[in-house]
Amino acid sequence: MRVTDLDTPAVVIDFDRVEANLARVQALADGLGLRLRPHVKTHKLPVLARLQMDQGAVGITCQKVGEAEAMAEGGLDDILITYNILGAAKLDRLARLHSRITVAVVADSAETVSGYASHFTDPSRPLSVLVECDTGAARCGVQTPAAALALARNIAGSAGLRFGGLMTYPPRGDPARTELWLAEAVAILREADLPPPVVSNGGTPDLSRLADVPSATEHRPGT
Repeated sequence: MRVTDLDTPAVVIDFDRVEANLARVQALADGLGLRLRPHVKTHKLPVLARLQMDQGAVGITCQKVGEAEAMAEGGLDDILITYNILGAAKLDRLARLHSRITVAVVADSAETVSGYASHFTDPSRPLSVLVECDTGAARCGVQTPAAALALARNIAGSAGLRFGGLMTYPPRGDPARTELWLAEAVAILREADLPPPVVSNGGTPDLSRLADVPSATEHRPGT
């Protein structure tokens, strides 16, 4: 069959090109010692997420509980959800997901942490919560490194939660600004005896400048 023989609309995937792209980005991350946790927002297909894992990704990123549930059904078992989760219904679904796979979430407010703490109370299986940081994109996140420390202490003080580190979606084209913010936050957290296990950076446009954010320990490309 030729592409021109396909009835439209149709989705056509060139797997050779896909695999070459995945290998190229994985090699870039590996060369810098960065863990890769790609965001599934573009493809939303477990088969492609599994390809990313086969290339060396440590896990995947989702934006909401529903995406994470679909990925878990497709066999993915290490998922970061990068949007604050609020409301009893969503937290109940998160708890069911947490009982099946390794899942981490983010928070940029005490209100979000309070919701997590009310649903996750087992210290033997804590929910990992990363502090979302606004390093200049002006979307979501705490506004200062001092605020990141305060929220990290809140998380660490909740029996069923574990402080998982820092997460940011950075401003495009300004990695130096992101690095300055994260480096200060990491230093403050270490001084407070709360070293961040993960410092998660994101975005695809600045992949060629990943080395400019040495404080990051993982990266989340998505486009």
